[in-house]
Amino acid sequence: MKSHRYLRRYTAVSLAALMLILLLSGSVQAAETDVMDLSLEELLNMEITSVSKKPENRREAPAAVYVITSDDIRRSAATTIPDLLRTVPGVHVARSSSDTWSVTARGDSGEFSNKLLVLIDGRSIYTPLFGGVFWNANDVLLEDVDRIEIVRGPGGTLWGANAVNGVINIVTKHSSETQGGLITAGTGTYEKGFSSLRYGGQMNDDTFYRVYAKYTNRGSGGRNATPYVGIGDIGIKPADRLADDGWDTFQGGFRLDTNLSVDETLLVEGDAYNNNYDKVYNLPFRNPSEIRRIESTTHGYGVNLLARWEKTLSDDSSMHLQGYITHTRFDDLYLGEQETTVDLEFQHRFAWGQRNELVWGLGYRFTRDGIDNTPFYIYSPQRQNYGVVSGFIQNEFAVTDTLKLTMGTKIEYNDYTGVEVQPSARFAWTPNSRHTVWGAVSRAVRTPDRATRNVAQIFAYIPGTILDDGAVILRGSNNLESEDVLSYELGYRVELRDDLFLDVTGFYNEETDMLGSNIIGPFVDPNISTEFEITQYLLNNKDKAELWGFEAVVDWELAHWWDVRAMYSLLKVHPSGGFNDNYPDQIVSLINSFAVTDEVDLDVTVRYVDALEYSLIDDYITADIRLGWRPNEDLELAVVGQNLFDGGRFEFKDNLSFNIPSQVQPGVYGKVTWKF
Repeated sequence: MKSHRYLRRYTAVSLAALMLILLLSGSVQAAETDVMDLSLEELLNMEITSVSKKPENRREAPAAVYVITSDDIRRSAATTIPDLLRTVPGVHVARSSSDTWSVTARGDSGEFSNKLLVLIDGRSIYTPLFGGVFWNANDVLLEDVDRIEIVRGPGGTLWGANAVNGVINIVTKHSSETQGGLITAGTGTYEKGFSSLRYGGQMNDDTFYRVYAKYTNRGSGGRNATPYVGIGDIGIKPADRLADDGWDTFQGGFRLDTNLSVDETLLVEGDAYNNNYDKVYNLPFRNPSEIRRIESTTHGYGVNLLARWEKTLSDDSSMHLQGYITHTRFDDLYLGEQETTVDLEFQHRFAWGQRNELVWGLGYRFTRDGIDNTPFYIYSPQRQNYGVVSGFIQNEFAVTDTLKLTMGTKIEYNDYTGVEVQPSARFAWTPNSRHTVWGAVSRAVRTPDRATRNVAQIFAYIPGTILDDGAVILRGSNNLESEDVLSYELGYRVELRDDLFLDVTGFYNEETDMLGSNIIGPFVDPNISTEFEITQYLLNNKDKAELWGFEAVVDWELAHWWDVRAMYSLLKVHPSGGFNDNYPDQIVSLINSFAVTDEVDLDVTVRYVDALEYSLIDDYITADIRLGWRPNEDLELAVVGQNLFDGGRFEFKDNLSFNIPSQVQPGVYGKVTWKF
């Protein structure tokens, strides 16, 4: 079986390499009309802000950056943000159940991936509860997204703690770009039904707005995994029963953009959602002592409001003041939690002298949470306030007209570990318009969260043993320090021809003070019970690892009617076999975008994902196909096939979660988009 898995792996990689070689060596007849929305040159010169917190050319950015454009989104088969991220080099996306994903960059996979910072228009959606993202509770209207900027590698110097392996910044369109009405509707085998309504208007010459509402009903996954018991259990096989983990969501919101003067702008936006998720768990029960398959429904809701004032002082100087507030609540069989966060940020950018451009800023974040304990998760204390005060400074120095050095640091104070310093040094050398060489040395930290400090997670009750009557739990620790990453990166971008572009990045990470655990017990814990003894896995900072790899992207306009993008990612971890190694060694993606006619688009995406050795999850090859027809500029019809080439697969299993994995099934849906 193992040799068969390796054969599939290297056969798939060989096929992908052969496809790329054939593409790079073939000749194609060019079409007469260019109907692609963005040329390769326009993509390379796209303005981004996530690398340096200021506008800069994507081609010259001193970081591993990838951009998903609005046209990429329109032509993809994805209906969620995680699925959009599946083809980003260096990013691993795996669905463990219908509404649960592991999304991470350069290692450290998990349902509770906690080293990847995600923002929507500058608002962090990183939860302090477990230090990750509730992807099922954070959504946007995809038609309103301008671009998604993905920066792989540490971003702590500008974005702060927890931007360890990367930053994902979802940027929505200015209200002036979404005028008039938009209706979308669709249905399919997995996407049972979805619809959205958006309307944009203008209050006066300087003020634009939009409002939207969307509803989605998604079906269950394929068959569940066989029952398993948390820590130490490996392997995953399909059970005879189908999953019952469908979900439906409703969300609405608004955005307002106004010009207060010729050099001042104000953005105000907000969203509210109400979600219901059917969940399937393996949960431990004491009387009798057993693991039971339990089905339940999770209810969640949330609201957010953001305001950002920006002022342009000169061509090379600007400032902004931003604030937002979020409130979320979810109630589940295993845990209930509510959380309110207030965040304030000030930033100033200016040039000094002839060759220096400096960006600095201050920030404050306050979070208050409340947790309802259950027999499965026990938090102590149940109510807590948490604050972070921060400041950063970064200077870009133009050594010559072709060489720029960027150095900076962020200093934060948090209530858990005190002062954290995250410096970085970067360079970008652009000898001419076709070549860019860049490098970086960065330090980033992942601070402890509520779960790693304050939780006791009960995995099993064990009667009739040496414990007499006991339980096995995973416990957090108030003595945890921040996890530390020191990263070295080197990248090269080259425009080989006007129609051919290559982007390669290599990296080496030293991870220290990583989360590990040691066994303690048995003993009696009065915070849990005085009726039975505890044997626990106590979290500590004793683990460390070395990671290295590289990522490559090739963009080629084979013809006016045919674009190809090929991507390859490699990651190696030493030592292997731990929780931070639950990540594929290799990921290959090949995207073919065809303009069949001026009105018809065809997009074919093929992906190969290597096996997850730690969880014994097989490698797989899959494909998404989308056929779109635009009879006029206001109407588009599309038929989409998702996750083709297999009858159902498991993609991920988290040993620290009660969630029972379900298979990702192939599906088909149709979609109508009408602008009016």
